[in-house]
This record gives sequence, C-alpha cells and structure tokens, in this order.
Amino acid sequence: MSLFSELRRRRVFRTLGIYILAAWGLMQVADVLLPALSLPEASIRYLLLASVAGFPVALVFAWLYDIGADGIRRTPGREALEGTEDDGEGQLLGKGDYLILAGLLGILATITLGVVRNADDLLELPPISASSETELPMIAVLPFAQLGGGEDGEFFALGVHDDLLISLSKIKNLRVVSRTSVMEYAKTTKQIPEIGKELGASVILEGGVRIAGGQIRMNTQLIDASTDAQLWAETFDRALTAENIFAVQTEVTRAITSALRLTLSPKEESDLKKQPTRNLAAYRAFHNAMQFARSYNPGFANYRENYEKKLEDAIALDSQYTRPIMELVGSLAQRNQREQNETDIARIEELIARIQTLDPGSSEAITAEAYYFYYVLRDFDRADELIARAQSLNPSDTRLLEIQSWIKRRKGDWEGFVETARRATLLEPNDLSHKATLVRRLMVVHDYAEAQAVVLAAGQANLEIAIFRNQLELSRHHDLETYQEGLAQFMTQASPARQRSLFLQHWLIQLSLGDIEGASQSLATAEDLIFGGGSVDKADQLHYAMLALEQHLLTGDMSALEKQVEAMKNTFGVESLVADDHDYALIYGRRLHATEKAFLALAEGNRQQAKQITDQHILASAGNHVELFFTRELICRNLGLLADAEGAVRCLREGFDQPSDVHPFLEPRLPHYARIRDSAAFKQLKTELIAQGWLDG
Repeated sequence: MSLFSELRRRRVFRTLGIYILAAWGLMQVADVLLPALSLPEASIRYLLLASVAGFPVALVFAWLYDIGADGIRRTPGREALEGTEDDGEGQLLGKGDYLILAGLLGILATITLGVVRNADDLLELPPISASSETELPMIAVLPFAQLGGGEDGEFFALGVHDDLLISLSKIKNLRVVSRTSVMEYAKTTKQIPEIGKELGASVILEGGVRIAGGQIRMNTQLIDASTDAQLWAETFDRALTAENIFAVQTEVTRAITSALRLTLSPKEESDLKKQPTRNLAAYRAFHNAMQFARSYNPGFANYRENYEKKLEDAIALDSQYTRPIMELVGSLAQRNQREQNETDIARIEELIARIQTLDPGSSEAITAEAYYFYYVLRDFDRADELIARAQSLNPSDTRLLEIQSWIKRRKGDWEGFVETARRATLLEPNDLSHKATLVRRLMVVHDYAEAQAVVLAAGQANLEIAIFRNQLELSRHHDLETYQEGLAQFMTQASPARQRSLFLQHWLIQLSLGDIEGASQSLATAEDLIFGGGSVDKADQLHYAMLALEQHLLTGDMSALEKQVEAMKNTFGVESLVADDHDYALIYGRRLHATEKAFLALAEGNRQQAKQITDQHILASAGNHVELFFTRELICRNLGLLADAEGAVRCLREGFDQPSDVHPFLEPRLPHYARIRDSAAFKQLKTELIAQGWLDG
C-alpha cells in the first residue's frame, strides 16, 4: 500500500481539511470581534501564528486517531488489517493513547504560549529605512483653541497641546509634525487640505479647551487632510485635575492610533498608561517653565536662573514628576559644560539617580543621562549611545535629533552630523528650516552636489534656502558682483540678528572687489547693527573696532590702522592690545579667542607674536574637531595677512578637505590672501582650483 493510500485510509486529508477550515473561520470571527472588544490588533497575529504552529500537532493526531460517532478512536495499523476482513474501524483508546493525547495538547498549549510571548521577535522587521519611513502616516496637531476661561483657558490649551505632541511622538509607526511648525497655524483661517499640503500631513488633529467652574471641556476631531473628512470626534467633560487631563490625552491618542489602524507595542501601551503627575499645581508650574523657555530672548537678564527656578518649583510640588527633572538636568548640565560648580554637579547626579529610580528605561531618564555624559563628563561615545536609545523611544522628537547632531559633531562623526539633518527632513519633509540646516551641513562637508539638489528640490524657498542658493550659484558663475547683489537684497529681508552675519559677507565681498568706498559706508552703517541702538558694552565696542582694524589691514591704510590701534588702547585703558597678564574678560567684556589675539597682535605690528599665537593654537587644536571647524577660516586668513604663503596654502587645502566654512570657490578670492597671491604655493593652488572648475582662469 502506498503512502498516499495510507494517508487516505487514516483520513489524514479530511482531518487536516477540517483543521484548516476551522482555523480560517476562527480568524474571520476574530477579525470582527477583537476590535469591537477593544483588544489589540496583535491578538489576530497571535491566533494566526498559533494556528500555523499547531498544524504539525494536527498532522500527528490525524495519523494516530480518528473522530467518529463513537468519539476518538485509535486508527489500527496496516499490519493489523492484513489477512482480515476488518473494515478498519478504530480501536478503543487505552491508557497510552490518553497519555499521547495529553502530550499533544500540552505541546499545542506550549507552542501557543510561546507564540504569544515571542510574536514580536518572530515577526521582527528590519529597521525602518529612509524610504519606508517617509511612508508612515504623519499627523499635525494644530494649536488648541481657547474656548473660554481667560488666561487659564489659554494656559491649559497650550499645555494639553504640548502633552499630546509628547505622547504621539513616542509612537514608532507615526510621524508627528513638530510644535514649531504647527504653531504657525494658530488661529489660522486656512482650510484643512491646504494645511495638510503645506505640512505634508496625512491627518490633522484640531481641538479646543474651555475652563469653567473647576471643569475642563475638550473638543477634538481627527480629519483626513486630503479629503477633509472627519475620521473621529469626541467631546470630553471632566473635573479639572491632572489625572483627568492625562486620561483624556490617553483616550485621544488611542483614538488616533485606532483610526490610523496602528498597532501599539507593549512599551507604547505601557507609556500610555503612565500618569506623569497627579498634582495639578506641579503640572501648572512645569508648563509655566516651558512657556517661559519658549519666550527666550538673548537680552533677558538671568534667563537661565529664572528658568531653572521655575523647574525647581514644579519638582518641589511633585518630586516624582520626571519631565521637569529631565529638563532641569539638561539646563544645569549645559550651564556647567565649561566651568563646573560642585553644588550644581551634585544636584545633577541626585536628579539622575531619582529619575532612573522613578522611571528606568524611559526616554526622559535616558535623555537626562545623555545630557550628563555630553556636557559634564564629555564622554561623547556614551552620550551618543544614550541619545540614540532615547531617540528610538521618541522617534518624532526632532529636538533629540538636534542634540544627537551636536554629539556627532563633537565626536568628529561628520557623516552622522549630516545624517541627523537628513532624518529631520524625512520626519518633516515640508519644513524648510530642516532643509536649510541640511544644506548648511552639506556645504560644511563640501558635498556641494547634494546641497544643490536639496536647494532645487525645496522649490519656493525661505530666506535661508535663498541665501545658500546664492552661494552655491557663485560656485558655477564665479561672479562676485552678482553674489554681492544677492547679499544686499537678503539684508533687507533678514532679522537684525541675521543681518549682522550677512553684513560681514557683504562687506568682505566689497573689499574683495576693491570697493573701498562702499566697504567704508557699509562699516559706518554697521554700527547700528552691532550696537542695536541700545546701550553700548565693551564687547560690542571691541567687535566694531576689530572690523575697522581689519579693513585698514586689508586696504593697506597703515596710517588709519595706527590711529585705530591707539584709539582702542585709550578706550580700553591698556598699553598693549595683547599681553600675557591681561584679564581679557575684564578689559574687553569677554574672553578673546586665540585667533583674535593673533589678529590684534598683527594689527599692533607684532608679527612675531601673532605668528607664535597662531602656531600654538594650531598645535593645541590638533584632533579637536569642533575647534578646527569653527576657526579654520580665521586661521587661514591670519596666515594670509602674515604673508605666510606655505602656512596659508596648507591651511586652505586642509579646509577644502576637512569640514569647514573654507569653500574653494570663495575663500581664495578674499583680500586676506593678497600678500601671497604671487607666491609659488598659492599659484599652484589656484591652478588646481581652476582645473577643478572652482575658479575662473
């Protein structure tokens, strides 16, 4: 008898057919009932895996046993039927059969339990690639409207909006438009489809908050950005307590994930159940601190101290509130990155120990520890590991990407420095500020081709994109006058702070073109930009005076240079602008960088001192990626002014090869290198740059 005939005799095919039909029917019922019972979608996946894993058990059962009107009977072997007229009716079960059946049931139960426990590992997907990440749904949470309650209504509308963004940003399979981007749509009259298109969002959440009589009412609705169709809406009326605020936010988050058919991981489910605080006063204090932080102005006196005091107030009201603990660790650590205060360090370490006890493994605890390793211990490798873990738990938080980029830069991981900017553009493809940051970093690593591609893809660009486009176009047309015209136009559109940096570029190009009169006029008008029409401090005076010194040096007006040096000595009350015993912070209102000391020594005519300071700085900066990144162009220019052709050309070549703002299509054309243009080293460099297309012949 063949195997096929034996399988038919033992009715294996019939039993397996019944098993498959039963499994299929179970899946159909589960697909309808489980969502209605609010059970996680993963339950269906567990049933499917258990059914597949149970198939071999069903096969063994079908071979050994048969189910008939008399119940389960053992199927007789082929040898038992040979030479008889037995119709093959099964034998009654013995003790051994019951043991076998119990064993099969045990195996099936063990397989099912193992599948449920390890389903995530069994179906683990590879990390999301850049292409698949852009396919994830993106939600924009518009600023919540204040529907009543005066200042309290506005305060809680902002607080609820912030908390929802934090909650949603922790969901791996959902991209969340940043707070910065959506705040532009506060009180907007634009239609939902228009907003969705501008932000690149597939769904929009909007709502409002009303505070009255100790009650909070929250109206929310989720809208399909492409069709303007309402996907979900709910109104919540609760007593105004911290527990109720977070409970409503949890309900809203669950409704959003359900509407988008997203499956939450066990970690995400656990995070949703957490109550950050049950103390309404602590909740108020924390959001008061965060709203104060967003109102930051460089001119605020004691800004950081006031911010930290507000965070301490929140922690004093609820010592287990992890969010203000994390923010306070970050602020204290940043303040102690250069000169460390023992009291501050002790407080940082105490707070980190507390947050790790309260919520170990949370993104807040890991981020706080990353701040400590980055700013205080300066262990950049460990900080990088920690911030990557925090970012994996909070994948839509672009602030974590920003911190990660600083760490990458400190490590000299310039590819990672650029990649964090790329990831930010993937998270928010319609946010032009992220694209501008990416272009800036690509230019720093001299990847001008990709920078140009990003600029072109940006389409209708913002001011920063336009500034970079102007600079990149110079690399092709080589026309300094056209480049200068662009800078002049941008200065009329820029903020006062941005105007200062644009002025420096515009002024240097005027000097490069030999327009000394125009440069002098620009320098005269720069006084308003530098001093801002307010009180003049020593640091501002120094900045303006050094610009005047630089112009006199570049134009060769030695008489004006000597007068400016004497005027500076009188202004700052010194006999020499640079001296070993100078307390620069006291004299000039701030510390001086080595490149500034070298420049001042050169302006005084102390060329040997200037060269010595420059050489010492180059030696001390070896291996310091960030220091060289920020000062490379200043080093090169000082060497050019010192007429050190070999040193300046070597510096330029290193600047072209390593991350810097030394660009081959612009830097060699500046007047700082006029004294070395006829040197063999500079001529050779220029010949190479012409051959590479960076300069005209």
